[in-house]
Formats: sequence, structure tokens, C-alpha cells
Amino acid sequence: MKYLILIIGFLLITSTAQSATDSELCMEFKNFEKMTNKNLPQKIDEYTEVVTIGVNCESKSIKYTKQLLFYENMMAEGWKERKQQQHTQLHCNKDGLSRTVKWTAIDVMYDNDFQYLGTLTTSPTDCE
Repeated sequence: MKYLILIIGFLLITSTAQSATDSELCMEFKNFEKMTNKNLPQKIDEYTEVVTIGVNCESKSIKYTKQLLFYENMMAEGWKERKQQQHTQLHCNKDGLSRTVKWTAIDVMYDNDFQYLGTLTTSPTDCE
């Protein structure tokens, strides 16, 4: 349920943000960051917890820091490539961040012990 609220809030921002100026959009995303981070960390599914969200208006990017509640050796070979494909599909769909408002989405992932696993990045050019 918490994940649903997080997604609905973000979709509302991106749907209204399509007509916003850069500074208005930045302000909306900064407000989203501030409000969301108050409720983090937050489990978004059985295996994933969002730890923080960061907005960088200069680079037009939103970074999600996530902890995967398991270890890399538990993942099937090629998992990073599959996760990148899913990440690009999510952020380039008709309501996606990179397609709708031309911002870059970044997921920085850590394992259960907070050891770095990798970074997924989807930019507007990935949606062309």
C-alpha cells in the first residue's frame, strides 16, 4: 500500500509537470523529495526498500537509493541487465519520468549489508 501511495504521488507530479516550467518542475520535485524522505526507508515490495530519494535540478535527475533485502550471490546470472531493461521500460513508458518530463531516473542499489550492487540509469535519450 505504501508503494502504491509513492507511485500515485509521483505519477500525479509527472502528469501535472508536463506543462510546468523548469523552475516549477524543480520545485515540485524538491517538495516530493522532502515529503517522501520523511517516510523513508520504506519497503516497496517483498525484497526492496527505498532508503532515500534525491533530486538534482541542475542535472535534471532523480536518484532513488534502494536496499535489496538479499545478497548478490542469490541473484541469477544477468540480473543487472534484466533490471536495467525493466528500469528503462518503467521510465520510458507513456507516464515515465524520462519520457514525460525529460529527466533522468537513477536507482543506486545496495545489498542486505549495504554493499554496493550497481546503478541503473534511464535518461530521456533512452526513450527515443
